[in-house]
Amino acid sequence: MKKWAFAYMVATILIASWAQSSNSVRIARLSYGTCETCLQLSLHENAGIGLFTVSADGRRFYLKDAMGIVCVFNRQGQLIARFESPVPLDCVAVGPEGSIVSVGVCQPIGKFAVDKEPSDNKEPSTVRSSETEPSTVSSSEIEDGTQQYIWVLKPDGKIDDERTKGFNTALESFLVKQQREYGDCFPEIAFFTGDRLGLMVMAPVRVSNTGEVSLSRESGLLILRQDDSWEGLYSILGASKHGALLECTKEFGLDAQQEWVRRTLDPNNQVEYRILEEDGTEYVRGKAPAHLKEPVKVRLRTGQTVSQEFAIQFQSMDGVLLLDAGARLDAQGRLYLPGWIPERHLRTLQIPGQEASLGLDDGYLIVRFTANGQFDRIVARLKMPIYGCRPWQLWDIDDVGNLYYLEFTNECIEIMMIPSESQGS
Repeated sequence: MKKWAFAYMVATILIASWAQSSNSVRIARLSYGTCETCLQLSLHENAGIGLFTVSADGRRFYLKDAMGIVCVFNRQGQLIARFESPVPLDCVAVGPEGSIVSVGVCQPIGKFAVDKEPSDNKEPSTVRSSETEPSTVSSSEIEDGTQQYIWVLKPDGKIDDERTKGFNTALESFLVKQQREYGDCFPEIAFFTGDRLGLMVMAPVRVSNTGEVSLSRESGLLILRQDDSWEGLYSILGASKHGALLECTKEFGLDAQQEWVRRTLDPNNQVEYRILEEDGTEYVRGKAPAHLKEPVKVRLRTGQTVSQEFAIQFQSMDGVLLLDAGARLDAQGRLYLPGWIPERHLRTLQIPGQEASLGLDDGYLIVRFTANGQFDRIVARLKMPIYGCRPWQLWDIDDVGNLYYLEFTNECIEIMMIPSESQGS
């Protein structure tokens, strides 16, 4: 039996066990179109949904359509706010009081880039904080025209000047102190507490003429504070909305991350996958990195305190391609990881008023691990748009572990919830 076929069989068994216990609840039904509560799609731009996130208490849902209109709904599906954002909303998170933060330099994770040769400057230490050294970038420089990459919006959609200024000054300080460039990618917001912002900093991956792959700088979690300070980088697996971290101890430092990149791209550590069209025609076949076989050692960090150290066990997930973006923690410390199954199918929907059809990939998974690192279950199997979509922005959890996602149909988009109590213990 081929390796991918065996992996598919294992994943199918796991999915079946999830499907029997699933109990999705519809929160809201949003029609396509131009009405006040409708959402406009642009099928070649992230399926027209550039934002879907849920407040930590699960009471508010935020969506942005292709026209840049932000709609906020309550748990009864009623529209409670609607505004046109004055800033780009590409990479977004919501604070506990309803404010919205957007990072404008966000880029989707894609193929590895070829970076220029590193300079002779000394590589910075793994963890440094601007609180111990004075910043060389003053707030007046930002006021005088330094480009802003972070915006904070108040709940009514107006720019929060104070916090916008504070986070941008902190980012400038980090870039100067660690000799960073604006070319570093910020593909994901890990958390936003209102006065703290966690950004995933992804350094470019260099590919030599001989095919050797290496990181030019360390990647990890950067924590910016409203008061112009910062700390990091932390190598994390997931984060909660309140800033609790699962820190990977084996990926601490540039050398460890270099080894991780090499192992990830090793063909022996990759899983074969294929995508089939509706009629069974093979659309694409390839290989992609899967999780490493050995357990991943992590420590749960709340603020500056390490609460627990343990290992994440992946033995029950053979064949599933776990992604390295969008991992989340709930208030109980349970980890939710996105992933794909090795054999997936494309589905197409014809949307009223759209010439192009909406393509959906049905093999997207949300996998849950317990607070002590044991595989728990597959919580959801989702259909995700295939047009430039950032899948980790189209599902979310609240503090208690209720999982929310978007269901695309011919007539509308539905906000669905899988209650935490129906997901098993």
